[in-house]
Amino acid sequence: MVNMKFVKSVLFVCLSAGFASCEKVIDVDLNTASPKYAIEGTIDNKSDKHWVVITQTKNFDENNNFAGVTGATVVIKDLSGVVDTLQPVMNGVYETRIKGIPGHTYQLYVNVGGEVFTAQSYMPPIVKLDSLSLAKSEFASQSGVDILVVPHFTDPGGVRNYYRFAFYLNNIKSKSVIVRNDERFDGKSTQQAFRGVDAEPLSGDSVEIQMQCIDEWVYKYFYSLEQTIGQNAATPANPVSNIAGGALGYFSAYTVDSKKIFIP
Repeated sequence: MVNMKFVKSVLFVCLSAGFASCEKVIDVDLNTASPKYAIEGTIDNKSDKHWVVITQTKNFDENNNFAGVTGATVVIKDLSGVVDTLQPVMNGVYETRIKGIPGHTYQLYVNVGGEVFTAQSYMPPIVKLDSLSLAKSEFASQSGVDILVVPHFTDPGGVRNYYRFAFYLNNIKSKSVIVRNDERFDGKSTQQAFRGVDAEPLSGDSVEIQMQCIDEWVYKYFYSLEQTIGQNAATPANPVSNIAGGALGYFSAYTVDSKKIFIP
């Protein structure tokens, strides 16, 4: 299930009209800003169920428990004509069983408390994750991790592709945010070495990589988030959202392939 977590020092706002995204960053007073709705929605080509999670932000000096928002009308539409009104399954979590199809474009509509938020995401064709291997890093991370997991895949040539890599150590998802575009390896077989786990993998542990093919705007969201969190910037930049109407978060339609490797 989707899990929505926000770093309290990172607040971001994206204002746009219709489904057109923007990259304008607006400074927010962390202590006095009005609460904002935060939306995280995903749909992929493999899962039988998909979720949209709606929460609200809090002031910087409040606790970091984000309560789910109930009573929202949430709709996902496939532009081929399929429309589904999502059903609430717990506070703030809305479920759909709409089938994700590569090459299709999906629209998200949310009406909560009279405020309307919209987003659109294209589901790219799937790219096969061929295999995983392990490598040793010359420099250990702050957590002591020096094992790199290396995905091997072939990028389709002649079209810009965007990837997000999610890591699972013993079936627990890492906090790492890693995205890449194919600017340097368009149309080539490639291997990307990552340190994507939060703790040192031990002998017998499993590491799974989920390679997501995402669209450009979702890439921009996670790239800006990766830069902010990964560099521990003194003045964090606001991640770019593809949601119109003033909500935080993102909506992503993506294809996925995954592999698992065991630490010897």
